[in-house]
Amino acid sequence: MCTVPVTRQQGVGFADRVADAYGALALLRRLPWVDGRRVAVMGGSHGGATTLTVLLPPGPAGTPLDAARADGFVAGIALYPRCGMRLGGWNVACHNGNVGSVNGYFGVYRPTGALLILAGEADDWTPAEHCQRMVETSAAAGYPVGIRIYPGAHHSFDSNTPVRYVPERNSPESYDSKGVTTGGNAAA
Repeated sequence: MCTVPVTRQQGVGFADRVADAYGALALLRRLPWVDGRRVAVMGGSHGGATTLTVLLPPGPAGTPLDAARADGFVAGIALYPRCGMRLGGWNVACHNGNVGSVNGYFGVYRPTGALLILAGEADDWTPAEHCQRMVETSAAAGYPVGIRIYPGAHHSFDSNTPVRYVPERNSPESYDSKGVTTGGNAAA
């Protein structure tokens, strides 16, 4: 997803990514050397947000993936995911609709398995603060969630690329929806 040109990223939605994850789970469960009851999901950035979405419980409306969700992944690791959006019962209110600064957090994220979020303190694309708040409310409600925030780390902290500002990248965290900082952090 992060290698897809900005002009084409909007065409790959969460529903497609979640369906792909459950398709991979179904394939893994057919392999004789895989314990299909012990499969976790992991992703970074868009994949991190997909990890959060994959761990949502079945919805009340009855979607084609509800059966898979009911018997899905046992755990997830999400690297620098976007937590500042609706995720099941969790939601974030922004001053400018779905973008811009946050003015409130609502509800509880209720994952179907254990979750660890790895976030960068200096991430201006998917701020750690939103994930910290989500984890606090979920943990207080008894869900097995945790977070590790790496000091001074930006988005894509696990890469070996230099830190740089990318003005053309979409950013739901800014009023003009543009501009983010990315780059590796060896300490993280």
